[in-house]
Amino acid sequence: MKKILKRSLLLTMAIMISFGFTACTPGNNDPNNPNNPNEPGITTDKPVNTVTESEEHFVTNGLHNVKVTDSDRKFRENGETQYKIVFTDNSYNRKAASFMVQHISKALGVSVKSEVAAEDTTYTADAKVIVLNVPSMFTAAGLSMPSADLGINGYYIKNVGNSYFIATQEQTGIQNGAIAFLRHFIGYEMYAVDTVVYDRKEDTIPDMEIVERPDFDLRVQGNKVTSDAIYGMGFQDSGSIFIAVEGETWHNSLNFLPKETYQASHRKWYSTKGNEVCYTAWGDDNELELMTTTVADKMVKYANDNPTKPNICFTIEDHNDNCDCGGCKASREAYNGTDSAAVIKFTNKVNRKVQAKLLEQANGVEANKRKLNILFFAYTKMEKPPVVMDETTGKWKPIDDSVICDPEVGVYIAPIYAAYNQSFYHENNVSAKNIIEGWGALSNKLYMWLYETNYSHYLYPINTYDTMIETYRFCKANNAEYMMNEGQYNQGNVTHFSKLKEYFNARAEFNVNDNYASIVNDFFKNYFGEAEEPMRRYFDELQAHLRYLEAAYPADVNGNIYNPMEQTKLWPSGTLRGYLKLIDEAYEKIEPLQKTDPERYEVLKKHIKLESIFPRFALLSLYSGTFAPTDLYNARLEFKGDCKDFDIVYVKEYTSIDTVFADWGL
Repeated sequence: MKKILKRSLLLTMAIMISFGFTACTPGNNDPNNPNNPNEPGITTDKPVNTVTESEEHFVTNGLHNVKVTDSDRKFRENGETQYKIVFTDNSYNRKAASFMVQHISKALGVSVKSEVAAEDTTYTADAKVIVLNVPSMFTAAGLSMPSADLGINGYYIKNVGNSYFIATQEQTGIQNGAIAFLRHFIGYEMYAVDTVVYDRKEDTIPDMEIVERPDFDLRVQGNKVTSDAIYGMGFQDSGSIFIAVEGETWHNSLNFLPKETYQASHRKWYSTKGNEVCYTAWGDDNELELMTTTVADKMVKYANDNPTKPNICFTIEDHNDNCDCGGCKASREAYNGTDSAAVIKFTNKVNRKVQAKLLEQANGVEANKRKLNILFFAYTKMEKPPVVMDETTGKWKPIDDSVICDPEVGVYIAPIYAAYNQSFYHENNVSAKNIIEGWGALSNKLYMWLYETNYSHYLYPINTYDTMIETYRFCKANNAEYMMNEGQYNQGNVTHFSKLKEYFNARAEFNVNDNYASIVNDFFKNYFGEAEEPMRRYFDELQAHLRYLEAAYPADVNGNIYNPMEQTKLWPSGTLRGYLKLIDEAYEKIEPLQKTDPERYEVLKKHIKLESIFPRFALLSLYSGTFAPTDLYNARLEFKGDCKDFDIVYVKEYTSIDTVFADWGL
């Protein structure tokens, strides 16, 4: 611990002792002047709270019917339990059962058995079992599925007698059902993969009657995290949701229709520039029929090869070029200049052929038909929907019925130029708001690809902390069923409180009406433990400073994911040193644990050190001239070692941090 304390204090002292530690409000004449008495450090003003959590924006289209009451039913007696977990054998139920055994054992110190239900396994009133998707036992207990649509990942939890049943409409829902059961039984909560808390350690098990569905049926964590964190926080990985086409999930239109295979005989399948398919086949109905049939046949084959994945994409290549054929020009003229109308019609045509083939494979039985959604991108030239404003209702409506998406056709929206420091209800995001609302008038399946990091400066913060809950509410109110708030997908760990964002996503994407303040309070209490108070001050002051920057330097700091954050005017050394002083206070808070609970000490030390990466990097990059040469070299060398330990390998999206270390002479 002494070495850690000395390390961060070295950074705060080596710049110039004459700076001192100031506690003034933001505002200065020359932030680069080391003798400037008005240099901002940590602010004493109450941080700016920009989040609006009014009932006006609460959603009403969620499903969270939860009734849990205490009972005197014993689960644990004399350090043992008679309960066992019984499940229908498939990979989803088996994993859920194993997950439940693991956490019940850790929380209560009891050994819980799990077993596959035999064909003759039946329900008896006195049996002590937790049943995962065993229809025969479920029916024998007098239960039937609720009328509510549980979607892909919803669940029904109900106890009858001594038995508890977790039932789902789709196999994947058992993951969330298992997590919900543990949450209400043992107080399970995963704040990070190394921070799991059990707040209820009682001998009794409560009565439960829960009908619930995540607000976003499909949720993908934005940062790169472990598979245990993905599962334990209720997320899915994109590979389990989307079918890849010749290795490509996105920008894959030419993977379906490779030019080397089809262009010689079907020139009209490709745009006039040749770098994209033509969604009207140059206005040739015969060629369009052949083209859509070819795509549909391939989709059915991919669906059969990937029977558990619910979605396949047919998405434009990564460019902004238009097709100038007569068919595309006519479509643009008819639909207010939008290119997306042609894409909708094309995808609907493909979808109807796909659904017909899947129904045929199910021998005409709709209930047995393989479910498959087909998605296209609302991105670059396809971003604008073909809608007009209904002057009577004040809402968007389709230009005509032909551009309404089929029930199985969804739109994948990536508003890359939004201001993510504000919610989509904010006036700064009118464009993103109109685009999403417009697509919501055309499709009942909106898939959202949002952003929560700065792709030009991975090690600097972007202030999306308190705005995203309102954005999630907006997206849910507009029929969104999938959410990915992309962060640093290629980075082993993320600094500047992005672990808070990971936990926030787990809570708020599950229930958009959750409370932001409660989420933050729970996270700091449990993730930082004994160091909660100084780390919370650091977070609050960082948020306040970012809001100050938005007002003082709006051209540089406006919530865009490419803002130029690595500037001395934005990060005065006193502010950065103030953050490191709080880091040192946090280390001091956990010092006693080194003797009393060394395992917990190591976990908390790692959490604190990760949050030191940002201010240390900023000081070593922006204020290198204020260090003595030997101190600068040692501090940078130690920083490099910490980045290696944390698997921090990128300084921006496609640039290795090794380029920085090379510039530093390391």
